[in-house]
Amino acid sequence: MDTPNRKNASGISPPSEGRGIRVDGVATDVFVKRKPRPVWVKAIIVISIAIIVWVGYAQARKFVRRINVPLVSEYVLDEVQRTSIVEELSVAGTLYPHMSVLVKAAEGGIVAEVNVNEGQKVAKGELLGKMDDRYLRQELEKAKEDLAKSGDRVEDLKRELASCREQTLMEDAGFKNNLLALSSKVEKMKILYENGAASLYEYEEAGRKLQEAEEAYRVADAKAGAKESSLEIELARAERQLEDAKAHIDLLSKDREKLIIRAPASGVVTQCLVLSGSAVSVGTDLFEVTDMDSLKVRVDVPENQIGKVKVGQRTIVEIWGNAYEGEVESIAPRTARRQGADQGVDQVVSAVVKFERGDSEGTSLHSGMSARVRIETGRLDDVLTLPRGPYLAHADGFVFVAEGDMAYKRDVSLELASAQHVLVKYGLSQGDTVIISSYMDYQNRDEVRLAGRRAINENNRR
Repeated sequence: MDTPNRKNASGISPPSEGRGIRVDGVATDVFVKRKPRPVWVKAIIVISIAIIVWVGYAQARKFVRRINVPLVSEYVLDEVQRTSIVEELSVAGTLYPHMSVLVKAAEGGIVAEVNVNEGQKVAKGELLGKMDDRYLRQELEKAKEDLAKSGDRVEDLKRELASCREQTLMEDAGFKNNLLALSSKVEKMKILYENGAASLYEYEEAGRKLQEAEEAYRVADAKAGAKESSLEIELARAERQLEDAKAHIDLLSKDREKLIIRAPASGVVTQCLVLSGSAVSVGTDLFEVTDMDSLKVRVDVPENQIGKVKVGQRTIVEIWGNAYEGEVESIAPRTARRQGADQGVDQVVSAVVKFERGDSEGTSLHSGMSARVRIETGRLDDVLTLPRGPYLAHADGFVFVAEGDMAYKRDVSLELASAQHVLVKYGLSQGDTVIISSYMDYQNRDEVRLAGRRAINENNRR
């Protein structure tokens, strides 16, 4: 039955033409026309299916490839670091004192005392020993006695000379008073004689007495002068003897001081070359005193390496496990011949290295000890580095960089920069983790799986 204008039970108008699909499952001749999908929806569906297929294929391929990738069970990893590379020249050296003094015998004789032992610290002027001074002691005692006698003699002569001068003054005053009285009497007698009150004899007698008195004064004055001069000469001689006695004592004292052996400088007694009772002559070596604070290192640099060494370069001095900072102080102007370990003769240039150490370490270092000196001959700052390792024997322009449980070959440029470091010129970045163990088993592969024992390189980088 045809019902073209009838609506179906759902209220949807039937299509005007064509066949459709039943809507409510009830037999009806009403059809609904399907609306076609947009093109973009179809494109998304196709792309999604393609992606799913591609991902599945990639995962399957990756799985298959992992099965064929070699497995590395033991390896060592290290990170690329940004650091400084120091180029060093390592040479052997020997400690030697910059200041060492041999104390020699100033006088010959017998060593009476040795007051120090080897290794003992001494200050400048401290007693080291004594020579036998019995003969000088006797001479000094006698000289002191002679000095005392000379001093007494000088004092006696001074008193005698003072007394003589005092007596001469008194006598001189008496003579002058007498001459004045006789001269006055002569004048009076002259007046009396001229007035006829005195005879010529009385006048001449008075004149004669004045002349006698004047002559007696001249004689007494000459005698007093001679005596005083004699005493002055004798006093001068006694004073010279006194000075000679003092000089003799000073000389004996100096000679005796030479027999007392003292440290010429502060330091450590490194050698006691005599014993008590030893007979020595002038110039015999008795002790050696070394200033241990002045210890330096003398190194022999091979002549083909000396061009790298300059005065002022930083150094590390290693002595029995201890390291000390220092610098190159001087370089010899000429080469020398040294017997090498292989029985050959090498040409070397000597250099002196000074270094600093703590006060508490002064007694632990001794002259003649061996040292290893690292001289800093070059430096690169803020560069990418890897440590040296077995991988360098097989890595020809590549390394294996670890990413998770895989490691992939990467082209790089490396350069040996020091005994510990490899300079990364390109191909790696800071923080990249690199296998630094041997590549011998997989050097021809592009990737490897990492499993089993993983070791991180813990060597300290300088």
